[in-house]
Amino acid sequence: MAATHPGIRFPDRAEALASFEGYRVFLDPWEPIANELQSQWTGVALREESRILGIFGPQGAGKTLLTKKLLADFEVTKSSQAGLVVDQNNFWHRVSGGKSLDPELIASGTEKTEFKEVENNRDWVSDAEAFAQSRDRVRARVLLADNAERAYFRQGLVDMTDIEFMKNSRDPELTRLAAERLVDKLRTTLRGTLLIVLSNDDEFLLQLQDAVEHQHEDLMALSTLGLPDSATKETIIRVNTNRLNPASYWSAIDQASETDRLALKQALGGDATFPNSFRAVDTASKNRIGRPARRNVITLVALSPSSTAGYDPAEIGTLKRTDVAHKWMSLTTYHEDWAPDSLGTREKGLLESEWALRVCALGDAFVASLLAAGGGDIPQKAQVQSLLSELKTFRGPGTKEPTRVADTARYASMIDLWNPSAYDTSAFWSSGQARSTLYEPALKQVLPGYNTTTSGFLTYRPDFVVNDFSPASVLNSISDDPKAIRQAIRRDAHVFEFTAIESTTSEKIKSYLASKLPVYVEITQEQ
Repeated sequence: MAATHPGIRFPDRAEALASFEGYRVFLDPWEPIANELQSQWTGVALREESRILGIFGPQGAGKTLLTKKLLADFEVTKSSQAGLVVDQNNFWHRVSGGKSLDPELIASGTEKTEFKEVENNRDWVSDAEAFAQSRDRVRARVLLADNAERAYFRQGLVDMTDIEFMKNSRDPELTRLAAERLVDKLRTTLRGTLLIVLSNDDEFLLQLQDAVEHQHEDLMALSTLGLPDSATKETIIRVNTNRLNPASYWSAIDQASETDRLALKQALGGDATFPNSFRAVDTASKNRIGRPARRNVITLVALSPSSTAGYDPAEIGTLKRTDVAHKWMSLTTYHEDWAPDSLGTREKGLLESEWALRVCALGDAFVASLLAAGGGDIPQKAQVQSLLSELKTFRGPGTKEPTRVADTARYASMIDLWNPSAYDTSAFWSSGQARSTLYEPALKQVLPGYNTTTSGFLTYRPDFVVNDFSPASVLNSISDDPKAIRQAIRRDAHVFEFTAIESTTSEKIKSYLASKLPVYVEITQEQ
């Protein structure tokens, strides 16, 4: 069954990520932070200096996500038993490996470094001192203090009760005293430590830096973790909606109300946080109106020696309609239950939410003409091209019945008027897997662009692309007009995949789909 839309799953806070396996963290927006961390960490690792890096970010900008990603990627690198595999999606590799992600730098940096979280621990200073003393061979210690504007951070440096902190938290003198004691610790018992202080309170960080610099020049640097540009934000929201749900980002918003789609566009284009942007998609997915929109289309062309389709189309999935069932050609369309179970429940739902499947079975009369066309038979080439050109047209929802009837009649007429070729296909059908070496050169003759690189399909190359795939984006709308937004997210990708099956059974078609469709899951969810 096609996915329903009770809302979408998404993490409302970084602390919840453990429950959202598959969430993809995008590192490119963090590149300035990685560069600053690399600079600060290098001084600690090479010269046993002490450093403080303050990172400011508003709520929802990803400070906690950054700390958890850095810690997790360090632990993955440290515990790797199979040897170091450089990964550009590993945040620690970006910090320790430099711009070239040098494996020797990463390996040596990992060996000489240890991390410790200190958040919400008012005894963090004494714990950090014990941590430093127990790791004599490690030259670089990294302390992570997230939400450092909270009481624990300054209470660890200045003995005071919670009530006293509440009364004095905005007093610059409290921060000055805490800074004095912090500088002393970093010069003595915590020497060789990089302290990363993250906060959503820019005033606190500025006061801390001013007080630290008054005691020790160039000890503390500040960096800002801002929201990425609008296009990057939408990519992050779209990809993770697709990775976490059995329905795509597009499917969640295509039938939303005009108000909800506009609200999503404004959230993505403004300063809304990631949780709030996810909530805008969630709201849109619940308020569904109107008929289903046109999906992207995969047309599977199955060449067969049979004079008929040779299989029961209803066994492929839930039939949406049969456009052709005439002599040696059948053409059927599926919206639901066509993706194989082997993909996985979520992946199957994701694929069917954004793609429709057409299966076109073409018998030996077509195969003979195709192979003859590949050998230079001009009349055969013309009629093969004519039929394949007709297949490029896909009628979406809302097509009127007279138009569909006319399409069916046009196919029937082409088949009835087909000029049979004398080409002997027996050797073709007996050649097994080598059949592709015979029909692919012929397809290149009749389908210009066959098996050529195109855009929108990552590293995959479909057999033939009628229309490129592009990820749904409300930001591509030229204005806030509802029609412009609707046009911007319209689905019109169309691809052909060809196979030649000597015995065209439902099971063989389903088996072929099971081998081919995982790449379309990746295409849909990873962009």
